[in-house]
Amino acid sequence: MEKKKFNVRKWAVLLFLALGAFNVFAQDQEEDQGGPVKGKYMLGTAPQYLLFNALRIDAEFLDKMPLRVSFTGYGGNSNLFRNQRKLDNTGPDKLLGAGLEAAWKIKLQEDLMEQFYFEPGVGYHFINYKFTDHDWQMVVENGTEYYKLMPGDFYENVSRFDIFAIISYRANIFYSERLLLHAWFGGVYRLAKINTNLVKPRNHRNIIYHGYTGAGLKAGIGIYYKFG
Repeated sequence: MEKKKFNVRKWAVLLFLALGAFNVFAQDQEEDQGGPVKGKYMLGTAPQYLLFNALRIDAEFLDKMPLRVSFTGYGGNSNLFRNQRKLDNTGPDKLLGAGLEAAWKIKLQEDLMEQFYFEPGVGYHFINYKFTDHDWQMVVENGTEYYKLMPGDFYENVSRFDIFAIISYRANIFYSERLLLHAWFGGVYRLAKINTNLVKPRNHRNIIYHGYTGAGLKAGIGIYYKFG
């Protein structure tokens, strides 16, 4: 029996539908109660992560501590390495993984409807790639060992630590006191280790590759929802 694949796009659509339903329900409640909504905690997501076969979920506890925790799930097929095939196109990579980030939020502007933050933080991500390709493999014939370019099933396991600092902006949208736009921009340094059964790992040459080591920009847009 074929295993079901983790479809990040399907879960993202379900998440957006749930946020929309919560917003409609909460607006009805607010009309009865009146007054600004502070909320006790928030959940959110960043749609651009879908471009990289990932779904990111953010959580914040507004009345507890100024901390944002982000979980990222990776799954699906990726063609990111297609131009690095050695002989022919053997199909996309299959990837599966998870990541966790934590950022300390320092408020730069005191306003219930609009906020600026400075967010230093750290993160860890693990992503497994599986793919079919050609690589040099050791062959033994008549007691002689030599390398031969042969097809095979290969993997790359990426373990990566991130250190980042961003400026983030948050404001209410769609005339809702619970639905917010969250945008951020800053810098990140990545330190990645790649474990593989290839003779040499593929080239994770810039920041769009999960196994990239070095400095880069960290930017994005998210949709958040206040609860409580």
